[in-house]
Amino acid sequence: MGFFAKLSRKFLLLRRSTTSLPGDATPLPAKPCITEEPAKDRKLAVLSATGNCACCGFNRANGGHWQDASNGQSTSNVCAIRGVDIAKPFTTYCQNFDSHDPAPLGAIFAILPSYGNSCAPWVELSAPHESETTCCICGRQISVGVLLHLPEADVGACGPEHYLAWWSDYLNRRLTYFKTLGEKAYSDMYDVIAFSASGYYSDAKAAFHDAIRTARDLELAEEVRVLEARLAHIKSVFRSQFK
Repeated sequence: MGFFAKLSRKFLLLRRSTTSLPGDATPLPAKPCITEEPAKDRKLAVLSATGNCACCGFNRANGGHWQDASNGQSTSNVCAIRGVDIAKPFTTYCQNFDSHDPAPLGAIFAILPSYGNSCAPWVELSAPHESETTCCICGRQISVGVLLHLPEADVGACGPEHYLAWWSDYLNRRLTYFKTLGEKAYSDMYDVIAFSASGYYSDAKAAFHDAIRTARDLELAEEVRVLEARLAHIKSVFRSQFK
């Protein structure tokens, strides 16, 4: 496993409101929880699904056609614009279903039938689902809540509102982490001899790609633009000075 991959797996160790690096991170508790309200600039609302991946034209199984209903016979459901296998197309949704825009908009969502088809966003390829759980925000135990399995820990919420509050905080911290990691790798390019700078360059690119994906999930269009410009600058510098 490479240097960047090892650091990325340690992301859940980062739990500070200020920018921190992996070397001085503080471990999370077994059940991640936030106590503060999300920042004012994180005005995300719970969505209600208007369709699903089984009927979506971007599902390669549908050949570009939006359907009112699916016959459910397809065993291969792949999102053509995100390159993601959709294991449960009838309970998976994204806003591109409505926009028909091939540029990915926002996160992928799990549909929650018990909550009126409200949506809970994925974290990378981990999809939340309805389950008995304890809310990481209010501590309430509930028979049908929202549960997300992450490699490091499970996250539970009493409903889509508290799940979204946790998710928004988590992704904003994730965004800060990957931006910091990318800038650190870029800076380290200048501290090594030229032929070994390519490793740090690869780390910087990987970190900024993860930051861009995170900003897209959060629907931060201006942040995406800034990050893409920064990544383009780093690529230009490497090609002109280290090759």
